[in-house]
Amino acid sequence: MRNHDPYQVPGDTTAIAGPATGREEAVNGPPRGLRLAYTVQEAAIMLSLSRSLVYELINAGKIETIKIGRARRITAKQLEVYLQKCESQIQ
Repeated sequence: MRNHDPYQVPGDTTAIAGPATGREEAVNGPPRGLRLAYTVQEAAIMLSLSRSLVYELINAGKIETIKIGRARRITAKQLEVYLQKCESQIQ
């Protein structure tokens, strides 16, 4: 039985344990932390915020997003920039 990982994003099927065979990335996608973009829901979970608050931050221009077709994604870099802005406000 797997232990509950509070940082695991729903739908992330990255293997948690076991010997590396070299096929994990092909089967499960890149390891967690190496993903390039996240859904708004995934970003909300990672930031411990509600989905609606993340949309408010997007609409206010505080978090930038990209559109791929009709899908809105927040890149890892955009999340990093947002968090750096938050940190600079408290220093």
